[in-house]
Amino acid sequence: MRVYADLFFLLNAGADYMLLLAAGRLAGASTQAWRLAAGATLGAAYALAALVLGVPAAYGWPGALLAAVLMTAAAYLPRPPRVLLRLLGFLYGAAAMAAGLAMVVQGAAAAGGGLPLWGWALALGGTLVAAAAAYDRRRCAAPGWLCPLEVELGGRRTVCQALLDSGNRLTDPCGDGPAIVVDADVMAAVVPPHLVPALREGALAVAAALEAESTPPHWSRRFRLVPYRSVGNAGGLLPALRPDAVWIGAGSQRRAVRAVLAVSPTRLDPEGTFFALVPVGLLTAEPAPRPLPNVSEGGAAE
Repeated sequence: MRVYADLFFLLNAGADYMLLLAAGRLAGASTQAWRLAAGATLGAAYALAALVLGVPAAYGWPGALLAAVLMTAAAYLPRPPRVLLRLLGFLYGAAAMAAGLAMVVQGAAAAGGGLPLWGWALALGGTLVAAAAAYDRRRCAAPGWLCPLEVELGGRRTVCQALLDSGNRLTDPCGDGPAIVVDADVMAAVVPPHLVPALREGALAVAAALEAESTPPHWSRRFRLVPYRSVGNAGGLLPALRPDAVWIGAGSQRRAVRAVLAVSPTRLDPEGTFFALVPVGLLTAEPAPRPLPNVSEGGAAE
């Protein structure tokens, strides 16, 4: 049988990209598309090397595990070890489900209806992993639970895991609603690259970066300063941006909300369990229209 290396590589890269994306969605971890592509490229290169070299160990668990670890690291570092292990588990769960379903279909076609046991086992195992992750992320009916947060800003979207926080009472002084506090790493997926270092430095650095000629004017109109106080801190200002749209929750609990995104220059949770703090009041607030008013990409704000 003739195998075309370029087609084989592209098919594997596409499949690995979708698996990495699924693992991130299940774990509530966000990243940039180019990093997903980098991880997928590593996975496709491993598959091609295993095919061309024909090394038996490359097809076994050691080679597959090493490839999965490298793919996860390329796509989602830096993350705490606990989060990386969770991502690795979801990656294997998604891969098992996809491989199992493929084996079931192939076996049914080849055997005239006979279904292979290993195919069913892989498909069932992967489905259970995905179902467990989906159930975990839907538990956002009460304060203190984790829930998905989806943000759209400047035509880009990102998803992360957030904590419903009764202690977050920050609001936008300009009247655009409550403030959701997010890690700077989350905002890196939806803001221009040159703004990312400024978000990690604080409000003054963001203000200076927005004045640069390389920054489109509408980003300056999104900018806010949100005052805050915390235990052991007399107070300060957090840089904030007005998004195009924000959604919290999942499934039937998913709702659009009106809020600004206040950026924390330091990681909110050192263990990487959550990446944003959502005010509990947003669960019962009036749903926001979409697109949110007073946001204009090309001209002055309405």
